[in-house]
Amino acid sequence: MYLAIVAQLKSKVSELKWIDVDEGQLSDENPPVSYPCALIDIDYPNCTDESEYIQLCTARVTIRYAFKPTGQASSASPTLIQQKSLERWDVLTKTFAALQGWGTNEASSFSRRSQTNERRRDKLKVVVQVWETSFEEEVVDDPEV
Repeated sequence: MYLAIVAQLKSKVSELKWIDVDEGQLSDENPPVSYPCALIDIDYPNCTDESEYIQLCTARVTIRYAFKPTGQASSASPTLIQQKSLERWDVLTKTFAALQGWGTNEASSFSRRSQTNERRRDKLKVVVQVWETSFEEEVVDDPEV
């Protein structure tokens, strides 16, 4: 699933300079990423047995978008500076368009469940989107072995 999400974002959101698994990169003093970036984490908060060897799983995909500070958006700022400061919303709008309703052969259509902002001391602007999809997972090994 991760590789499919990366391919979708790369093809639809060219502004993203770095897409990676979220391994805590933004916790480092000098994160090893390029901006803007998208860091992806996948959890399975709900798995239900459909049979002895098949489960229906809900996948929760959390994407943290990080942007370098680009200026002020206050009403006192010149319009060009305001526009530059707000370019991150263009990236978020494109990612919404890329993922909302998108699915794969293995996973149902994605649905955004929330979008929040992280408050940080380092002045990075970090926006967190949580998406959900579902899929069937089947045991592929012979259970008798």
